[in-house]
Amino acid sequence: MTAEEREEALRAIDSTIRKNEKARETLLAKEPPRVGQAGRVERNLEALRLASALVSGGAAAYSGEERAAAGRTLEALTGQVEKALPKFRPGTPQHTLAVRRIRAFRAALALLDETGGG
Repeated sequence: MTAEEREEALRAIDSTIRKNEKARETLLAKEPPRVGQAGRVERNLEALRLASALVSGGAAAYSGEERAAAGRTLEALTGQVEKALPKFRPGTPQHTLAVRRIRAFRAALALLDETGGG
């Protein structure tokens, strides 16, 4: 992975983290709070934070169990974005964002496999 690829992957992952943090806040602010959905978003956030650490080169603090759970979640997130991709016309911002996320999630999964956590 080149430095440029790492930087692009990190931007895509960090963007997804911010999106999920806002979604969690929105779900918890609803009346009644959507605790179950917020819990799923929190699991996504844990996996995305680990992915960010992997791409940044600092994921040593994560246990094997955390890595395995993150791998499953990242696989699911990748599948969700891949499923949505055909809905976006090539060249649109939505299509570009989806392609970048897929590339970033796959890179994180590859790094997870390389470090023995996938």
